Amino acid sequence: MLCLLPLSAWGQRMPLWHGEGGARLDFDADRLWNYNGYEHSRWGGGLWLDCAPRRTNGDRLGFELWAGYGLRDHELKGGLGFEVKFGRSRCGLTQYIYVGRDYVAAASRQMGSQSLLDVGGLSTLLNRRLSDRAMAVWGYRWQAGRTSMAVDATGFAGGRLFDATRLLYRTAGDTIAEEDGAELNWSMRTPAGLSVRATVAATWPERALTVRLLVQYRRTFSLRPFELGLYLQGGVTPPRTPYIYMYDLGGTAVVPFLFDRTMLSVGVNEYTANAFGLSNVRLGLQRPLFSIWNNVLVVGSKPRPFVEARAMWGHLWGQDGEGCLEHEGFRLQAPHRGVVEAVAGADALLLWGVTEWGAAVAWRVWPEAQARPAVFFTARLSL
Repeated sequence: MLCLLPLSAWGQRMPLWHGEGGARLDFDADRLWNYNGYEHSRWGGGLWLDCAPRRTNGDRLGFELWAGYGLRDHELKGGLGFEVKFGRSRCGLTQYIYVGRDYVAAASRQMGSQSLLDVGGLSTLLNRRLSDRAMAVWGYRWQAGRTSMAVDATGFAGGRLFDATRLLYRTAGDTIAEEDGAELNWSMRTPAGLSVRATVAATWPERALTVRLLVQYRRTFSLRPFELGLYLQGGVTPPRTPYIYMYDLGGTAVVPFLFDRTMLSVGVNEYTANAFGLSNVRLGLQRPLFSIWNNVLVVGSKPRPFVEARAMWGHLWGQDGEGCLEHEGFRLQAPHRGVVEAVAGADALLLWGVTEWGAAVAWRVWPEAQARPAVFFTARLSL
């Protein structure tokens, strides 16, 4: 976590060159370093070229090239992307095509791509169960008023880098079973904070057809002198859904950082569900209790206290009385009784550079109350 904070100050893209007609070449800083539970550290880089060639009726073309190398799996990944934004389109219609090889999180609840700027949402760095995919994507995105929509078709070939007991590595002589498939995705994002993603997918050689719906709402309300943050997420899949399209409800109990879209007392890959709901309600002060800054030491403090309530529930179709289900060799456990946590803390106890450091304590309230609270650090970027 500490490695990514200074880099984040640059933003997602760093300008390298500007040309005529608004052409530009950027370096994608989010590709420089990443971490997950399978590869551990991944190092790489990405380039983005944006240009507007002559005689294209105002169309803008974009090209992406990236590569990365994992230190634990010793495998190279990369991709090449192309997009064209049609200049005559009133709705900002953009066509995009992408081919490449990458690892994709199985049973993911992630609604969109993650940025290093979003420190609190980077719980995806704990992803362990990944699928290796060579893929091709073709799609369109557009604006309907202030609402963004996209539809794309994806074909992939690859396999799961895990089984029911452990992670699988080719460098260790493990065999990766083939798992290919195709997807049709539709997504929507509104300025009010509502996001929806619907998927129809087929996989083979173990033939399976499934559908998937994921809905998310995130909004911050001003209730002076307080600020109310609301994060809601829910999803559903039908019975006998392949594991990779179910919902992994694992949390971040193994790390001392406060992530805002997960449960803090739940372990990695601890829970799975076909249908689930998750909420995080946060109430904090808009303005700090006081403000201190030292220009010589370049440190300060602007503490903003907050409290949170987090809750999660999930269900597996065909589960037994304990919420368990044997599926594809896995013994899956659903949070069928629910999980409730309480959090209290303060942001910006220490200002250091562009990072606001804070601290918090969290309790498991239900179903088995913790005897002692867990202590966490908070980190926010003040750019």
